Amino acid sequence: MLASDSSSDVASQQTVPPLCEDVQLVLSLGGGQLQVGGMELAAAALVELVILRRVGSVPESGFMARKDVRKLTVISEEPVGVPALDAALTAVVAKGKPWNAFSSLRKIWRPVASATQDALIARGAIARSGPFGGLKSTLSIADERQYRAAVARLDSAWLRPESVTDVRSAAFVDLLRNAPPSFNRGAQRPHGVQNAPFIEREWYPSEIRDTLVGIFQAQRAAAGSGTGYEG
Repeated sequence: MLASDSSSDVASQQTVPPLCEDVQLVLSLGGGQLQVGGMELAAAALVELVILRRVGSVPESGFMARKDVRKLTVISEEPVGVPALDAALTAVVAKGKPWNAFSSLRKIWRPVASATQDALIARGAIARSGPFGGLKSTLSIADERQYRAAVARLDSAWLRPESVTDVRSAAFVDLLRNAPPSFNRGAQRPHGVQNAPFIEREWYPSEIRDTLVGIFQAQRAAAGSGTGYEG
């Protein structure tokens, strides 16, 4: 089990970008082009909020409650200082009651993706050919160094999971493992999409594990439902 430091925010750490930015950078289509992230980015934002103890979850309740389905709840409304994360947090707060993780992903992916793209453009990592959400807008790698750094962070954790010492790196792996087949490196194939585990290892602290697994489960379901990309 890995330790999770919730005492400081992403905005003040500065050692690595937010998960949603790293995830967007590794969604490579080849030829310097990037897939516009959707559910992966929304899930990444929620995962980081869980790690930072802004968001938690409770089991679904009621007569028709489904086993292992989690509903997101607010632990702290304090902004993180990262636009993409604060967009997701604001939406969870505004809901005003426990929120199904699948429904939340579908609701927040657009503002999270917009803020993520803007942040990457601002730091010169990517370029966008048109407005956010434009039918003909595309994303491309503008800084090869930043792109390769993100890929290296993913590869280091993915190829040597035994060396992972922090929750953030573990989550980076699991976010991509539960992404569509184009980006999950065949992670779901050995067991079939329906039976593949949602996490690579039992490497999350017990107090956040169920919430993270619930988000990964919702991410995979949302991506598989064909609702992940709307422009």
